[in-house]
Amino acid sequence: MGKREDMSTKKELSIEELVQKYRQAKKIRRLHALKQFFKIKRGAVGLVILVTLTTLSLLSPIIAPNPNESVHAPLSKPSWLRPFDPYAVKDQYILDNHIDSSDDIGTGEDLGKVYTEYSLSPMSKFIYQGTRFNDKDGYMDNGSATIEFIDNTSEEISLSKLETKQAENISYNMLNMSFCIKFKWDMDVSPYIAYLAFAHKFVIDVPAIYSKTITLEPNEEFNDTINLPISFVFSTLSINIKDPSSGKKIEVKYQKEDGREVFTETTDSTIIKTKFQVSNGDKIRITNKGTQSVTVEITITPIGETIYPTQVNIYFNLWNQDEDREMTPEEIDRYMDEFNVRVPRPELTPHGVLAYDDISLAPDWVGWGYDVKFYLAAREVYIKPLFQKGNIIIIRLMATIRLSQIYLTLRNSLPGNVRVSWSIDDIRVEVQGQYYGLMGTDDQGRDIFKMIIDGLKISLLVGFIATFANIAIGVTLGLVSGYIGGKTDEVIMRVCDFFMSIPGLPLLMILAFIFFQMNIDPLISIIVVLSIFGWAGMARTIRSQVLTLRVNIYVEAARASGASTFYIIRKHILPGVWPLCLMYLMVGVVGNILAEAGLSFLGILRPNWNSLGKMIQEATGISAGGAGGGGLGLKAIHWVFFPGFILMLIGYSFYAISDAYDELVNPKRHKRF
Repeated sequence: MGKREDMSTKKELSIEELVQKYRQAKKIRRLHALKQFFKIKRGAVGLVILVTLTTLSLLSPIIAPNPNESVHAPLSKPSWLRPFDPYAVKDQYILDNHIDSSDDIGTGEDLGKVYTEYSLSPMSKFIYQGTRFNDKDGYMDNGSATIEFIDNTSEEISLSKLETKQAENISYNMLNMSFCIKFKWDMDVSPYIAYLAFAHKFVIDVPAIYSKTITLEPNEEFNDTINLPISFVFSTLSINIKDPSSGKKIEVKYQKEDGREVFTETTDSTIIKTKFQVSNGDKIRITNKGTQSVTVEITITPIGETIYPTQVNIYFNLWNQDEDREMTPEEIDRYMDEFNVRVPRPELTPHGVLAYDDISLAPDWVGWGYDVKFYLAAREVYIKPLFQKGNIIIIRLMATIRLSQIYLTLRNSLPGNVRVSWSIDDIRVEVQGQYYGLMGTDDQGRDIFKMIIDGLKISLLVGFIATFANIAIGVTLGLVSGYIGGKTDEVIMRVCDFFMSIPGLPLLMILAFIFFQMNIDPLISIIVVLSIFGWAGMARTIRSQVLTLRVNIYVEAARASGASTFYIIRKHILPGVWPLCLMYLMVGVVGNILAEAGLSFLGILRPNWNSLGKMIQEATGISAGGAGGGGLGLKAIHWVFFPGFILMLIGYSFYAISDAYDELVNPKRHKRF
């Protein structure tokens, strides 16, 4: 009797307390399941890999802000391989002359100092003004070396001699001027690659061929005709109102000799036309449209490079230390032959071996080799012969001025002398070994690790978005088909059968190509393509599970109590198919990532991001293992391996997580932990 009394006196739990206890038990159960999951080692490893890759991809703007920047020698191997190479050369500047003072300018006897050389043709009227340290001008900071010449236009050049040279089809050189620099290589082994960088500016000050200053009263007009000794010349036309104010305004009309109008403009300050074609007989009219008198300055100055066509070439040579002079072409040829290297005859010149020709010129500083690195020797085979221990290497930048008859005619008519100045600054020679970074570089010198990190976020984004879209479509259709049944079920299943019967890869290829032809963004197109056809199998699997769940007693009870179809599906059917959804999420993400990589590898998808598939395609196109078309052998094996290895890690992580989850929830595989 006492036990019955004790039981009857126990307090009954309220609904709120029951709900709270249920939630607490559910939370404890989830924590227990999470602990059990981490006891499965492969699942824990897969989760760690996935979290690590995802974190790296999210941090890519910090880790890899400029993933496509060239950072090192092309096809450099990972730096952790360096200790295994006893002949590895460390990255270093063997020449770094910023020309900070006159001490950085020499006469050719000192190594590392820039010096000048020049030669004049008998016909030339150029006068050498000297080489000086310019402390007022420079590329990155003040300080540069400048060589100057003056063309004495008061002394005419014989046209008959030039015509004779032209008849013989000879390009007559008026002036050769060079910046040279020497350095010595004292290491036992040759570098993997060597880069040259420098900044220079080439200025040709030509006197104006037309210069007038006029004063016009309101509504007054000025007309004039341009007289030139030749048919046309490219010039800079400048029309400037002196001391402009609100009441000053002019209208400028420029016409050709035949009356064709070139331009008509109205201004209250300045009109400047660069690379303007001025012809003999051109007419210029200026009308004062303002309320005040105006003083107008009109100047036409020929562009120096058109009168004095100039080409800059880069040569390299070796110093003959026995005879204390540069090697002759014959000596260079014999020396290179010792290394089984043949110099093409057009590149073998009296100035050395031609590395680059026609270097860009500008009246302002051009940083040649700074934004994009250039090889010291254009041909890779020259590196080893050049960089032998004890060799003294000479670099020569030579500007050659040639004259043609049409521009020579104008030169003889110039009202004053022409000043030519050439400046150089920040000369660098950098050598690099063949090891860099965690994963090396590709054929453009880009860091493979940074490119992979940058491309990972897009790959994961594509995989997750496409998979979520597949799950949303597949689960929705599977729930509706399995629970409602009847004709709805029949129609949905026939649609699924249709999509499942179509070969997946060929269809993906066709759709990707169509979207590319429609100029749709590659990222949008790949997500749409993968979202359209990945849901059919999911829908059929979910339908089968729903057919089992809908006959359960709790579903029948809910239906009998008057619950709506939507409520029953949401509360009683959907929780029963969540394990399938999670399993499909694990499998679908990696499948979509591999599909994106595969389409990029085949070249059908043209991603504008660092896709792992595109990286493998670019690498295999160069023949990473000697099986492609580039003949690089094992030189680029890391370029193929690391993107493929990351894809393998992604696949393994999702497989390990899904397999561990299945072992947790599947009673047939459930173990005691």
